Amino acid sequence: MSGFPSLVEIKLPANRDIRRLIVRSNLLSALKVGSAQRLDSLMEKGSSFASGSDASEHYPKLCGSLTERFGKSHPLLYRAINEVLLNVRHHAYDSSALQRLAQTIGNRFWHYSYATNDRVYFAVYDIGQGIPEGLRNLQNQFEPDEVLVEDAMKPGFSRTLMSGRGNGSVAMKRPVAEATANLAAFNQDDSGSVFGGLPVMHMVIVSGRAYYRLDAGHTPTATSDAKAELVGTFIEWTLPLAGEYE
Repeated sequence: MSGFPSLVEIKLPANRDIRRLIVRSNLLSALKVGSAQRLDSLMEKGSSFASGSDASEHYPKLCGSLTERFGKSHPLLYRAINEVLLNVRHHAYDSSALQRLAQTIGNRFWHYSYATNDRVYFAVYDIGQGIPEGLRNLQNQFEPDEVLVEDAMKPGFSRTLMSGRGNGSVAMKRPVAEATANLAAFNQDDSGSVFGGLPVMHMVIVSGRAYYRLDAGHTPTATSDAKAELVGTFIEWTLPLAGEYE
């Protein structure tokens, strides 16, 4: 940190290859953004890293940006992202302890997108109360973090406890489920390798000390092996670029 509380000094790694990667990924330019307005404009500038605070306004622009970046539309992924942004809007910052933060940054979230020749990556993060803490505050549940996240991802689970709700987790997992139904099309074997041993198609959630992972062709796993607690919630999908899973 610098001597000014509102400033952060960024020191790039000495390794030239890593420095080049940080610059080419647009991470450095995103970190140097100095205002909420400039932060919100990152996506319009074509940055891989972007941010928003109004899900209803940001979401349509995000879908258009991803379609342009990926070269095709991914409706199931877009619906999954929509569910995450709705959760940020309605739950991430709704605790009394975060009211002051929400007044300052709004329902702020950050996301990253990237495409290779055969797959797409999308990640989204907020610095709200996180899934485990949110459930503890709302429903007086005191199970370990991984149990709470695993419960939250079960079909029919709803923070509102209202019947007819709780379909968000299904939408979030569906892109991986559809990829699972088409494993042969993606040349994946039983060992979980795909495309020459690259990471399997998956969805990952990290919140608090919980690490939840759903791999294509496998049942979800949830652990609490994290050495440190993650503030907020991080969610990432790795999916094939092409395929009949839309």
